[in-house]
Amino acid sequence: MSHEHPEPSDQSTAAPVSIATRVRRVARGLLAAGVAAGLALGALLVAFLLGEALVRVVAPQQLISVRPDIWMPEDSVGWSNRSLVQTTINTGERTATVLTDAEGFRIGPTPRDTTGRQVLLVGDSFAQALQVDYDDSFAALLERSVARELGAPVAMRNAAVDGWDPPQYLWRVRRALATRRYDALLVTIYLGNDVVASTNEYRRRREPMRDMHVRWPRRFDRSGITEAVLYPLNDQLKRHSHLFVLLKQSLDVLLMRLGFTATDFPDEILRSEASSARWDITANFCERIADVARRHGVPTLFAMIASSYQVDSMEFRQFARGFNLNPERVDLEQPNRLLGERLAARHLNVVDPLERFRTLARQGQQLYGRRDRHFSPAGHVAFAAAVEGALVPLMRIGSRAAPRAGGNRAAGTAVFR
Repeated sequence: MSHEHPEPSDQSTAAPVSIATRVRRVARGLLAAGVAAGLALGALLVAFLLGEALVRVVAPQQLISVRPDIWMPEDSVGWSNRSLVQTTINTGERTATVLTDAEGFRIGPTPRDTTGRQVLLVGDSFAQALQVDYDDSFAALLERSVARELGAPVAMRNAAVDGWDPPQYLWRVRRALATRRYDALLVTIYLGNDVVASTNEYRRRREPMRDMHVRWPRRFDRSGITEAVLYPLNDQLKRHSHLFVLLKQSLDVLLMRLGFTATDFPDEILRSEASSARWDITANFCERIADVARRHGVPTLFAMIASSYQVDSMEFRQFARGFNLNPERVDLEQPNRLLGERLAARHLNVVDPLERFRTLARQGQQLYGRRDRHFSPAGHVAFAAAVEGALVPLMRIGSRAAPRAGGNRAAGTAVFR
């Protein structure tokens, strides 16, 4: 009787894998992933540092800097210029020297002639003009050109402060005219953010901005992560990294659409704002400024400053894409027209060089900075030329056209476009 041997099975019994072996395999996998991530992170870091060095040399950007050496907290107006400042600043276009006198007014390196006419200049960052050296600012240009026209020395006393608006201008004019005699007052109105919607004159004392630091999120939603991580990272990088600022500018439209931009939306250009009280509120502040000056026998000229997107149609199209603006909802001339009408109705002297700026821009002149959207040197020249044509006649008339306290309102209103 033969015995049949069973054929061997195709399925072999595998030896069980020990827990220690599994742990070693996971550890090797994690180590490999960690090495790969480290190499990738290192490569990104090297690329970032090389890019940062290249941008700093080829295309330096405007870094957001905290400068307590230039500005200081002050009651009633929030902040003001420090006195006797000697420093430099680079807002992205070029390094400019910043000097101030004992009153905190910006001055040039050459002492001004105080024996002739004195003009008080009040305004915001466009008038303070930290993007250029003082001698290239429209204040210095006017100082020279108006003196030539009048045949006598003229000193422009630049009392402008970055970030101020008409209520703060009123405060400055009251204080300045109470302590010194002036022959004229020049007030610049930046139409990008000087059309105020509140009658409040008081500004809370503002301390210097403090650095934000990354922290553990209190909640793990978009708002919590943005507040704890993204905002602090952005805060640090925009103050120290030229490459980061360049990348943000390149992605400006996308960041606007995502809501990750510090660019303010200009309500003033919306047609729906035509019936807003902001136009009369701003005009009333201007009228009060002129009344203070009139009581001191000082004639006043208001000079409108247009936003760069009002002048440059290509920039506005990019701006409109970023905020998804329907062109039918927008009127770029609205701020100039509505505020200009109200200032004229109050018999105030106004100069508005918007159309002149548009003509120069079409001719290829770069009137605003490429990185900092304040006036370029060419913009200062153009603005000074426009203002000179209105300021010189006003100063020739002098105090004879400006009645003293209790007198009648000046009869004529000069509106230049």
